[in-house]
Amino acid sequence: MAPLSILPGRVRFESPGIVGQLKTCSSLRESICRLDGVLDASVNYRTGRILVKFNEYAADGDKIAGKIKELIKNAPLMKTRITDIGIQKDKGAHGIVRHAIIDAVAGAILPRPLNVIAPLFITAAMK
Repeated sequence: MAPLSILPGRVRFESPGIVGQLKTCSSLRESICRLDGVLDASVNYRTGRILVKFNEYAADGDKIAGKIKELIKNAPLMKTRITDIGIQKDKGAHGIVRHAIIDAVAGAILPRPLNVIAPLFITAAMK
């Protein structure tokens, strides 16, 4: 995980694995704030971005980056992710195949405007 941006006393990272992981991001923020030399940290569960503000005289940005990588690697990830429209369960292969079949059947059978709208209603009804 390479830093996205580095400024004196600030470094920003991005970790796609923590997107939607509200509890993981909250505990990750607490763990980062406990690191030596870190003044403040923010972890965004929507984007997976991590901003760390640190005292550049008391801490090294590279060492902080290494510790954050380790924290993310050891963080427990949930199978349920929080999205902007609610809670999304990990569908796995079964959900993806079902969705593809619904789209294919709707595209083959229904006329033009309905072949886009019908799969949305079918998927919503199945939830």
